[in-house]
Amino acid sequence: MQWHTERGVTQLGVTVVATGGNGGENLDGPEFLGRFDRTVRDAGAIIVGAGSSTTRERLGFSVHGSRVDLQGWGQNITTTGSNGNLQGGTDPANLDVRYTRSFGGTSGAGPIVTSAVVAVQSYLKATGQGVWSAARIADLLKETGTPQGGDVSQHIGPLPDLRAALRRIEVDAPSSAVALTQVPPRTGDRYGNPTVTLSADDGWGSGVDRIEYRHNGGPWRTYDGPFRVLRPGQHQISHRAVDRNGTVEQAKTVTFRNLGPPRSSSGD
Repeated sequence: MQWHTERGVTQLGVTVVATGGNGGENLDGPEFLGRFDRTVRDAGAIIVGAGSSTTRERLGFSVHGSRVDLQGWGQNITTTGSNGNLQGGTDPANLDVRYTRSFGGTSGAGPIVTSAVVAVQSYLKATGQGVWSAARIADLLKETGTPQGGDVSQHIGPLPDLRAALRRIEVDAPSSAVALTQVPPRTGDRYGNPTVTLSADDGWGSGVDRIEYRHNGGPWRTYDGPFRVLRPGQHQISHRAVDRNGTVEQAKTVTFRNLGPPRSSSGD
């Protein structure tokens, strides 16, 4: 019944995250008659096992096998309720103020993965992208997650690394900046053979891959260090940054007049 429910909800476009269970079983075992073999049937849910909060090894009570996609902490979880060993104790009068530091099991691991799924879907929607299928999100979290520790033959998958996952799908453009400097410092609004220095930052994102610039409408070049503008007259420097996901910043342009005569045969 549960398999049919998961499959039906998944076919409606809902991402289902299911806890694997605490019986310690190998879901690839012959006693399961192939029920957890994806080539036989697959409801499309993301199945979660329980790993150590420090080593990411499978905890002995967690189910394991090829059908398990990802792991979450199965121990040392701080949350509301339970025995109230952080606050509230077990007194029924304190039911609404209990906090514990010892929640666990796959019941604790599942919400950790669910939170990662929600964060990914939320970012996709916030940036105008369509929500992803459960399979696509699972692949992302597997590819960017922290690998399982210990005996990996007892498979529970990696622990999601949300920062790495969001960086992989980031579409926010990086930001570049230009600085014009000279010695001696300029006076007024005109320059004398200034040095052009470009910089860029990508905030929390995937990181800056390169900065590109062009001079007076010429071809785009990859910036490899500061350069001087030596020719007198009006000049225009356009610049843009590209991040490691290939997202290109909208070009910015600075216009200035250079009064200094050429001092060498090199430079722009």
